[in-house]
Amino acid sequence: MAGIPVLAANEGGPTETVIDGQTGWLRDVRKVQDWTEVMRAALEDGPGEERLKEMGMRGQERVKAEFSKEKMAERFENEIQNMMYAGRVPMISMMVVIVGAGLFGVLIALAFYMVGKSRTTVYT
Repeated sequence: MAGIPVLAANEGGPTETVIDGQTGWLRDVRKVQDWTEVMRAALEDGPGEERLKEMGMRGQERVKAEFSKEKMAERFENEIQNMMYAGRVPMISMMVVIVGAGLFGVLIALAFYMVGKSRTTVYT
C-alpha cells in the first residue's frame, strides 16, 4: 500500500498477494544470490527508478482492488453464504450415539448379570 514493490518469499501468503515482476518479486528463500540480484536492480539509478514507481503503483492498485476492507468483507460474506447453502455430509445424530451407548451399557450389564447368576447357581 506504500507504493513500493515487494521482495518476498515465493511460498505462503506472498504468493497470493505479490505478482512476480508486476507488483514485486517472489524468490526462493534458499537462493541468496537471487535476492541479491533483485535488490541490486531495485537500488540502481536511472531507468530502474521508473520501473519501481510503476510496480509500486500496480501494487497499490492491487491492494485496493483485492484486499480492501470492503473486498475482504465481500469474500467473507460469500464464504458464509456458500457454507450455508452447500450440501452437507449427513452426520450421525447425537440421539443415535446416546441410544447406541445406552444399549451397549445394557448389554454389558446383562452379561455381568448372567455371569454372576451362573456362579451362584447351585447344582443338586
